[in-house]
Amino acid sequence: MTVKASVLWLLLIALLSNSVALLHASTQPKFTLIPTTATAFLLPANYTQTVQYTVTNKTHITRVLTMKQIAGVTQVTGGAGACAKPFTLTAEQSCLLTLEVHGNAITRINGGPEICKTIGGSNTNPDPFLCSQPSTANTLSVSSVSAGQHAYIVNQAGNSISFCQINQVTGFLENCAITATGLSFPEAIAMNTAGTFLYAANSGNSTISVCQVNSATGALTNCADAGGSGFNTPSGVAVSPDDTILYVSNGAGIAGVSACSINATTGMLSACVNNSSPTFNAPFDMTLNAAGTLAYVVNFSSSTVSICAVNGTTVNNCDDHSGSSIVGPEGITLSPSGLYAYIANNGNNTITVCSIAPNSGLLFACSVTDGPFDGTGNIGINNLGTTAYVPNYISNKVFVCAADVVTGQLSNCKDSQGSGFDTPAGILLR
Repeated sequence: MTVKASVLWLLLIALLSNSVALLHASTQPKFTLIPTTATAFLLPANYTQTVQYTVTNKTHITRVLTMKQIAGVTQVTGGAGACAKPFTLTAEQSCLLTLEVHGNAITRINGGPEICKTIGGSNTNPDPFLCSQPSTANTLSVSSVSAGQHAYIVNQAGNSISFCQINQVTGFLENCAITATGLSFPEAIAMNTAGTFLYAANSGNSTISVCQVNSATGALTNCADAGGSGFNTPSGVAVSPDDTILYVSNGAGIAGVSACSINATTGMLSACVNNSSPTFNAPFDMTLNAAGTLAYVVNFSSSTVSICAVNGTTVNNCDDHSGSSIVGPEGITLSPSGLYAYIANNGNNTITVCSIAPNSGLLFACSVTDGPFDGTGNIGINNLGTTAYVPNYISNKVFVCAADVVTGQLSNCKDSQGSGFDTPAGILLR
C-alpha cells in the first residue's frame, strides 16, 4: 500500500469513527428517566398509585423542563428533591418526578412519561422537538380493572382513621394515609350499605361521628358530630341493612344498646332509643347478621356474647354464649358467608372463631385460632372471606392472615406492611 493510500485509509477510518460517535450521541436521551417504583401494574378503578422516576439532565446546559400531560395522571410537586412544575436542572442535575395515577380516570396508559424542554419565555408548554422518555422496559404500562376494597383502621390514641388500599395479589396494605381526624378515642366504625356514610363510636366524649364517603375513591370527608343522645362510652356501631337505623353498644353507665334513626340525606341521628333490658355487661362491641334480624354483642366484663333479636329499634330476647375461649372480648366480626363469628379477646390476647347455627344464629364449636393479637377491637375480613386483617394495638401494626372458608380458621399471619397506625383498635373493609 502506498503512503498516499495509507493516509486516505486512515482518514476514512477517522471519518467513520466520528460518524459512529455522532450517531451514538444523537440516540442518547437528553434527559434520562430511571424508575424508583414499579411502572407496570393493574390499577383498580377506585385506587390511586404513585409512580416515581429520577430525572437527570444529560445535556451540557441548564434546561427548563416540563412533562407532557397524561390523562388520569397528576404530578406531585411536594417532598424532598421533587421536580417542580416546570423544573430547572443544570447539567447532570437530577430531581424526583412523582406521579399519581388515578384508576377512575384511565382505561389504559401505554408509554411515557415524556419530559421535554419548555418552549421558553412565558410559554411553559413542552417543546415537542426536544423530549425524552424512559426505556421501553420502564415506560408506564397501566390498565384500570374493577374496583378493589379499602381498609379503614381506627387509630384510637391518634383520634383518627387510616385509609389503605389492598394489594389484590398479595393482600398487603398499601398507600396508607390518615383520612379522618378530630375523633375522640374512637373504638369502632361502621359504614352504611350504600357506602355514603361512615360512623365512628367516640368513647372519649360519648358521641358518634359521621363522615361522608367519596364514592369514587372511598376517602372520608366532612366528619362531624352525628347528633343523637343517650350514649355512654359508645364502643360498637352497626347499621341496619336498609340504612335507616344505627345501633350503638354503650360500654359504660346504662350498659345497653342504643338504636337511632338515620336521616337518609345527611346521615344525622335522631330519636334514639335505649335497649337496656336484658342488662348487658360492659358491651364493648357489636355487629348484625346480614338480614339485620340478630345482634351479636360482646360483654367484656362477663366474657360472654349476647345474641339478641332485632326488630326495628328494639333489641331483646338475648341468649348469652360463654366458654373458656372467650376472655374479655372487645371485638366481634362475622364472616361474609355468615357461617363464622370472630371474637377478639383483650383478656388473653387471642382470637376465637365460632360456628354460627344457620337457623337460630347461636354460636357453637368455639375455639382459639391463629392471629397475632395484642390489643383491642374487631378484625376486618375481605368480601371473599379468604383474608382477615387483625389490629395489634400495642405494636401499632395490622397483620394479614389467610382465612379458611370451610373451617373459619386463620393461618399464615404476617405484618400487612401498612404504616402510620397509632394504637389500631378496629378495622373495616369496604
